[in-house]
Amino acid sequence: MITLMMILNLLNVFNDVEVYAHRGASTIAPEHTIDAYDQAINYGADYIEIDLRMTKDNRIVAMHDQTVDRTTDGKGHISDLTLEEVKRLDAGSWFSPKFAGSEVPTLSEIFNRYGNSVKYYIETRVVNDKPVMEDDVQNMIKKYNIKTENIMFQSWYKSSLLKIDDKYKRIKLYSEPFSAINLEHIATYADGIGNEANYYDRFTLLKLKLLNLEGHAFFYENEHEMTGRMKQLGVDGIFTNYIQYQP
Repeated sequence: MITLMMILNLLNVFNDVEVYAHRGASTIAPEHTIDAYDQAINYGADYIEIDLRMTKDNRIVAMHDQTVDRTTDGKGHISDLTLEEVKRLDAGSWFSPKFAGSEVPTLSEIFNRYGNSVKYYIETRVVNDKPVMEDDVQNMIKKYNIKTENIMFQSWYKSSLLKIDDKYKRIKLYSEPFSAINLEHIATYADGIGNEANYYDRFTLLKLKLLNLEGHAFFYENEHEMTGRMKQLGVDGIFTNYIQYQP
């Protein structure tokens, strides 16, 4: 007789946990720079994670924050800067003098550099509450002949994921207990959930599996302590800031 615990244990047997380099190798090199992506690839990341922002002249660049203040020597919202202005910024000195002069890369430059030699975990965002970058991103994927299986999308915004072709894997981001999430509804337009590691347990993962949803875990704190637990539970993938320590 197959018991629930036997089913839960099977999650660990058949689950191959993917590793996503969060903002590239973000503890080795300045996040979302070519240096960070190169290092992530060198350390064997399954995917490089790329946050996208749009400049004033509607160019798509890799950057997490709304402003350039934290990760460059500039100031202001990236949506108020042209690509030419963004390209003049130093995106490396804040991390270490040896990265002085590193640029904020465009998505086009990233695709051109790596092609199909790596997989991309792309986060899209709305601009002024509207999903406006998704078509450009998908057109860029076609332009550089990136294989469908080498692309995965994530977003906090349902409206953004709905603009992504369903041939790509789409992950809905959350930062709240699973009890507050309508998983059945998520399954109608997404292929998985990305949520804080603290909210995962075996029963949640079983429910995700039954709905054919993947479970991806990210860490706001205690990554070192939580990584082993997530792998043991059987999540489908983990975001890491420490790709250099992943087996």
